[in-house]
Amino acid sequence: MNFPLAHKTLIKPGYLIVSREPTVIYAVLGNAVMVTMHDVRLRYGGAVHFIYPRTENASNATVEYGNVSILSIYNSMIQFGSKKTDIVSKILGGSDKPGESVGKSNIEQAKKTLKRLGIKITKIDAGGHIGRKLVYFNQTDEIAIINSERIREYDWYPYKKGDGYD
Repeated sequence: MNFPLAHKTLIKPGYLIVSREPTVIYAVLGNAVMVTMHDVRLRYGGAVHFIYPRTENASNATVEYGNVSILSIYNSMIQFGSKKTDIVSKILGGSDKPGESVGKSNIEQAKKTLKRLGIKITKIDAGGHIGRKLVYFNQTDEIAIINSERIREYDWYPYKKGDGYD
């Protein structure tokens, strides 16, 4: 996938990106989940990368939590002029190490929140025991997924300290 005129950004855990400009969004996922939303009529979208399934505590209501982050990206899309009927979504990531279940809980929270909002899910590539590296283009809703049994430290944060990206 080559997008020379697009903005390129790595979405870290606990962040949200929505843009009407062509944007390539990169992510590395273990048990965290990335949910994308795309407006099929206006041809733009974005993604959230959340770590925990949910919070009930208003003082902790950040996009690190699935219930908060999915509602936040949805509200951003509506503010940009999207109609609910034009928005589709993808659920990605949520792998677990044997004996763990955070990834599974994150996936279930994403499904539950999207269903409650009435947003159609067009793809689920989630669960299992293998991490994922993703490249998502917000204008076309295209995604490339690389399954990875080993996630290295520089996969999470490929920039060096002091280079202006930290």
